[in-house]
Amino acid sequence: MVCRTCGRQVSNETANFCEYCGTSLRQMDDPFDVYSRRQEEPTTKRSWFGKEIENGKEPVVTFGQWLLLMVVLPLIPAVGPLIYFVVLFILGFGKNVPGTLKNWARVVLLIMLIGFVFFFSIAGQLFQRFSGAI
Repeated sequence: MVCRTCGRQVSNETANFCEYCGTSLRQMDDPFDVYSRRQEEPTTKRSWFGKEIENGKEPVVTFGQWLLLMVVLPLIPAVGPLIYFVVLFILGFGKNVPGTLKNWARVVLLIMLIGFVFFFSIAGQLFQRFSGAI
C-alpha cells in the first residue's frame, strides 16, 4: 500500500496509519473537500506570445520583447509613435499581459501624459508671449 501523503510504500497492508508520517491510511477523502478544491482552480487558460501560462506563475518578459517594445516600435517611420501609444494602451489594460509589463506600460503612459501637458503648457505660454510682439 502507498501512503497518499508521503508517497512511501507501507509494508503492512492491514495498517491503519503510515509507519513513516503517521497519516491515516483508512480515512476516505471528504467529497465536499475534493469538490471545493476543484472549484478553486481557474478554468480559463492564458497565453503570452503563443506560450501557455501556468496557473499562478508570472511569465518572463524576455530581452528581445523589451527591446521590441522600447526601441523598435517608436522608430517605425510615420506611424511608429501612434502604434507605440496603441500598444502601450493594450499592454497597460489588456487581460493576458504579465503584471510587470502591465505596470511598465501604465507608468510610460502616465509619463507621456505628464510630458504632453507640460509641453503644451510651455508651448502655449511661448506662443502668447511671441504672438503679442508681432
